[in-house]
Formats: sequence, C-alpha cells, structure tokens
Amino acid sequence: MSFMIGSSFISEDDAKLQLGVIAWLIRKYGPPRKPKIPSPLNKPEQLDKLLWHEDDIIDVNDWAQQQFNSIKQRCGMENWPVQLAASADKLKKTGQVLSAKNWNMNNESPYYIDGYGRPVVYFDPLQCSKPGYFALSTISKLAEIKLMNFPLEVPVSPLRAKIMIFAAACYMRQGFEMAKLLKVQPIELLDKNMTSIAAKRLLSRNLLFSICTLLLSLKLTPEQIVASYGPIMSKKFRNRLRPACKNAHSYETELTILKILANPKHEFFDSHSYVASA
Repeated sequence: MSFMIGSSFISEDDAKLQLGVIAWLIRKYGPPRKPKIPSPLNKPEQLDKLLWHEDDIIDVNDWAQQQFNSIKQRCGMENWPVQLAASADKLKKTGQVLSAKNWNMNNESPYYIDGYGRPVVYFDPLQCSKPGYFALSTISKLAEIKLMNFPLEVPVSPLRAKIMIFAAACYMRQGFEMAKLLKVQPIELLDKNMTSIAAKRLLSRNLLFSICTLLLSLKLTPEQIVASYGPIMSKKFRNRLRPACKNAHSYETELTILKILANPKHEFFDSHSYVASA
C-alpha cells in the first residue's frame, strides 16, 4: 500500500520504485533531457486546455492524429511506430489485435499490438471535447509503452502502476505537464481503500518527487529548479518542491547513481529506438 510514513514526503516503497524506474529508463534509453525552460518567446503549449471543438475545421479523428503526432514528438518518441485508433475500431477488430503482455498486467485498459507488432493506443472521440483528456491519456499510454520491458517479479497494483507511468512521463520531459493535467482530469478508482481525492493527492506528491529526482539527477539545485520553471508552477507546487527535493536527497546512494547515469562521459546505452526494445 502506498501511504506516507512519518514525516516523509512519500513512502519509502514508492520512492524506491520511482528511483528504480528512472534508473532503468536511463540505462535503457540514455540520459534524460531537461524540460524546456519557459520564456516569453518559448511559451509551452497548455496541454491541460487541449480539446477538440465541434466547430473545428477538421473532424475529431484527424484532430486526434495531429495531436498524437505532436505529443509523440514532445515525448521523444516520434520514431516509435506507435499507432492511434478510435475506441470504436477496437470493438471492430477485437479478433485482430493482441492485448499487450507487459509489466502492467492488472491494467483494465491495456494498449494493444497489431498484426505488424506495432503498439496501438486507443482514444475515445466522445471524450476529446474535455480539456486535457487526450493529452493525459496519450502521454500515459506512451509512458506505459516506454516501460514495456521493465522487469517486475510480481504484478503491481493499479495505484503503483500509475506511479511508475508518471515517473516515465517525467523521464520523457512531461512532468510539469502531467502535474497540470492531473489537476483538471478525474482519476479512476485505483484503490478500494482510498478515495479518488486521496489517490490524486498521493499521485501528485509522487509525481513531484519524480520531477525533483530527474532534475536533481541533472545537477540542478532546488533554487535553480524554481528559477527555471517557476513560471509554470502553481503556488502549492512551489511550496511542496523543497520538501520533495529534501526527500529525494535522503536517498543519497540512489541519487548519486542517477547523477552518474544522467551525466555520462562515455557511456553506452542499448538504443533510443523502439526496435531494440520490442
């Protein structure tokens, strides 16, 4: 169970899970990149406000494909052969796709693999008019696919799976966007012993821990994080950042290893492509 212990920002189990996920991603795909620093000339797109309007020039399917391509690029996965399809197609092609046999075995909405071995992400056209729906669901699925070969000895709970997905999203430079999306989009019931509000609060703290861990591994100080990314942080986010960084610093050995992995001199990594990960 992922409850806070004592005065820790997040539980030790959740912290070590994220540290392990981030270390694995760096070893597998290479050092992370810093999120783009916002500026008057480089204003980040507000994904929490992204939605399709009925009066748009293009229909919802074409809109979704355009946004999907854009989000894949933002996540550094533009060369991954991940496909997008409407949920209605999923019902028509039930016999032609295979459920993904990956680490997230308890997922009630898995991504699928088509006949060519390509992951397929499904979306609900009826939900695309809700701010943030498409961005949150797409980034989450891309993060899950990024973790497709992550080694787990036992299945994880839906709540811990979400924590892993958020950590992977941070690795893909989408941590700050996920923090905003988490505020505007409802979270499904992830634990029968925890309300949705409590689960969202716990996920927010874990997400902030992942954001801090990534940026600390890239040798930014808490002060530098606020100076660089303060304009896209809420007041509550800024107030929680220092405790989250302090909690991350308490895992000195793990953080030192991440700094070595994230700032290599002559390191070799498997590949940055999907092909080597399949």
